[in-house]
Amino acid sequence: MPKALKVTLRVLLVLLAVGLSFGAFVGYTFASDWLHQRRYVESFTYNPERLYPPEALQEDFAIFRGALEESHGGLYWYTPKAAFDAAFEAAAEKLDEPMTELEFIKVVAPLVDLIRDGHTNLDLPAFYLGKANFSKQGLWPLDLITTKTGTYVEYDGSDENVLAPGTEILKINGREVSVAEDELLTLFSTADGYADGAKIEALDDPNFFMAMYSYLEGFPETFDVTYTELGSGVVKKATLRALPVDRLNKNFDERYPIEDADAEPTVGVDLRWQGNVPVLEVSSFSEGSFDAYANALESAFAEIHKRGAEQLVLDLRYNGGGSEGRENLLFTHLSPEPYRKYAEVSVKAQRSDYLRYTETPWETWWSNLTGVPFIESDFFYDFSDQPKAERWWRNESTYSSHYRIGDVPTSPPFEGQVYLLLSGAVFSGGAEFVTMAEERLPDLITIGQETSGAYQGNTSGIYYNLILPNTHLGLRLPRIKYRMAIEGDNPPGRGTLPDHEVWQTQEDIAAGVDTVMAYALELAQEQTPDVEAAR
Repeated sequence: MPKALKVTLRVLLVLLAVGLSFGAFVGYTFASDWLHQRRYVESFTYNPERLYPPEALQEDFAIFRGALEESHGGLYWYTPKAAFDAAFEAAAEKLDEPMTELEFIKVVAPLVDLIRDGHTNLDLPAFYLGKANFSKQGLWPLDLITTKTGTYVEYDGSDENVLAPGTEILKINGREVSVAEDELLTLFSTADGYADGAKIEALDDPNFFMAMYSYLEGFPETFDVTYTELGSGVVKKATLRALPVDRLNKNFDERYPIEDADAEPTVGVDLRWQGNVPVLEVSSFSEGSFDAYANALESAFAEIHKRGAEQLVLDLRYNGGGSEGRENLLFTHLSPEPYRKYAEVSVKAQRSDYLRYTETPWETWWSNLTGVPFIESDFFYDFSDQPKAERWWRNESTYSSHYRIGDVPTSPPFEGQVYLLLSGAVFSGGAEFVTMAEERLPDLITIGQETSGAYQGNTSGIYYNLILPNTHLGLRLPRIKYRMAIEGDNPPGRGTLPDHEVWQTQEDIAAGVDTVMAYALELAQEQTPDVEAAR
């Protein structure tokens, strides 16, 4: 055999051996990570009385702390590192005896709350693994509305059906309802910055209150409720049975049918008219395709222009954000002027040492190895190292559209008076749109309640979904810090504060009246000519 051929064969054999070794290593890593993750899910059973030994709690806490310190994009945005270190150490000292799942949550949840980031959340294993069987463990049966003046019944889903809309709830199981709500928010709800007043919006979500309050109370079979009826100062009591999900849904559907429940899915854009005033609800920046969303906006504003509207009520109260860029597109329908949107888009670290604890270890392991994520394909190539800042910054020159408003739509911008409706549910991209509108629309009038998304930005983007190996507690950890380019004087750390703060009244709750919408329409109609708009 020629010498050259021998050398070539040897090189090929070496390469083959290296390839097989690398393949075996990759396969072993994938398999071990996969089995590791499967063990989390398959071995877990929901038992609220299970005690975890201190060693297991301390291991989970070390992973929890290490992952946050390594990768959270905005960990020290509101709380300085020294204060956080002290809080971490104080919490760790409590883990010297066995604890239940809930007792451990009460140690770590206040640390998550200290981050003051609405995109950072704890996931309870009983829920995200589907291990809490709500056909056996009944839930709190009332849909509530919480305002600055109290907590009221919006819908009664109980079998007893004795509490009319507008009834004020004073106590549950002998405890002041406000105390229970404060504990719920501290443990299971987050908001950006200091917009804690906006966090009460979470209490209006029946899925949140029904599940989390029932969990907090150990899934009792009954709830003793102390209340007063609308217009009465008489304190009354009732005992309501906890109900399974199917029974609750049946009661709600029968008593409070939803109009157009069978309507086709939307893209979060809905235009309707109140006389000559258009009411445009943009409830989401995530539903449907981008093209369908863009077409829906184009169609809505084309009709608004065609009918010659001079006032616009823009309802963003249910917009919790979505895909980056949709807020930009909506804004271009109100202002043609491009401007810098973000002052900073950065991450603390590109790679992580905690990937084996993530929800999808295969994908995150591959991302760490190659720098090419499965889904967010531009992520690692979109940031440049800034050693002085000890962060990686997204490249404005490469991805300028992420910093500036994009192309102007076909239809001209609406230049009339805009009334923007806000609530504590306005978050993430929804809150970013509100900031842009506040900064660039001089005649904007905002109505409602403070947003839960901070005026100056948020930490979101790409996430690690960690699962702690012993308690199975989940942690949603956002990695990208988005700091808005702002000049306004909104108080630091707060959500956008409305020009007109309007809350639902007890009387309007009882009557089913939308107080905020009624207020906005009254303002708009005062400025609208009392003639039929040209079609």
